[in-house]
Amino acid sequence: MKKYSLIEFICSLTLLLLPALYGFSVSSRLPQVMSSRFDLAGNVTTYMDKHLFLILIPLFMLAAQLLVFGASIAKPLLNKNFELLIRWIIPLINLIIYPATIYRNLHQGFPMTKLAFLSIGLLLVVLGNYLPKKVQADREPLPRKLAYAVMGAGLVLFAAGLFI
Repeated sequence: MKKYSLIEFICSLTLLLLPALYGFSVSSRLPQVMSSRFDLAGNVTTYMDKHLFLILIPLFMLAAQLLVFGASIAKPLLNKNFELLIRWIIPLINLIIYPATIYRNLHQGFPMTKLAFLSIGLLLVVLGNYLPKKVQADREPLPRKLAYAVMGAGLVLFAAGLFI
């Protein structure tokens, strides 16, 4: 692993663990059984023990980040901007969703549906931008029409998130 990749890897893991620090700092105020998943109406669909939520979610995200980072090192991408996006997408999503879920358990009126629509819409717009570009040497880029469809879906979700 190059020195630059190692520094980037350590920074991404640090960013992954920052929301866990927030969770542990407010753990005394959190309910013993926390809501962890929500439906489109914002109603809770799944509950999880507080300690499992505070420990297992960051560990799962760390494992996913290790997998993504390892795959990007094993088979480098041609487009360095796309590689940067892929390496940082899990820490950035975790930085938004994990603290928001903790905050939702502290304040029941927090609009998780709005946050989910805005986050996923923005993610689809950004990813749709990279679909028609060649990112690996042995693969062809995806068709532009698919990229436009993904970006369009992202814009619709983002707009829906603004008006929910």
